[in-house]
Amino acid sequence: MADDDLPAAIRIAVLEEKLANLRSEIDKQAIEYARRLMELNHAHLRQVEDQQTYVSSDRYEGWQGEMNAWRGEVSNKLASLDGRSGGITSSRGLVLQVLPMLIAILSLVAVIWGKK
Repeated sequence: MADDDLPAAIRIAVLEEKLANLRSEIDKQAIEYARRLMELNHAHLRQVEDQQTYVSSDRYEGWQGEMNAWRGEVSNKLASLDGRSGGITSSRGLVLQVLPMLIAILSLVAVIWGKK
């Protein structure tokens, strides 16, 4: 039985039912689109918040340059101090080597002087 054979009232009812179903599907699709858009908006906000916690490459490279400069200054200062302490250690070592010899010589002189 073709659609043309049906009475007009039935054809209108069928078309109204199809139209109601289409509207229902469109409303469901609109709700789904709104939900997805809301998720995307929240995802964007989370991404913006996350990016605020990151350090930019310009800041990092600037900080790295400062750290390298500071490290160079510390290395130079340590090398300078090491040179000074090496000299002190050498002088101290020399005194500690000569002092026992002087004591031994003085004690020998005292012993020899005491026998006279």
